[in-house]
Amino acid sequence: MVLDTALRITYGKRDQSPLTEREIECLFWCGEGKTSSDTAVILGIAETTVNFHLVKAVKKLGATNRSNAILIAGMAGLLQPQLNGAEIEDEISPNSQFNDQG
Repeated sequence: MVLDTALRITYGKRDQSPLTEREIECLFWCGEGKTSSDTAVILGIAETTVNFHLVKAVKKLGATNRSNAILIAGMAGLLQPQLNGAEIEDEISPNSQFNDQG
């Protein structure tokens, strides 16, 4: 609550995030346990670019490190990325031979 209020006072309306969409995506995937390398593959960008966005997010949020930035952004409700361009592989193919019929 206090963090949310502080962010609204500092950055204006709640829906105006201090972070770019790419910074949010990078924080989101790292918060899901993905490494910078994994995140780069998912987003189709270079690992150095992922790290660049994470460093920018840490500074913008006044965090001490990326884990702290993920916590701050998550508590403020900022980690809701648009996942339109993400490439995600499912472990079970939609063409799987498994079905519910016995």
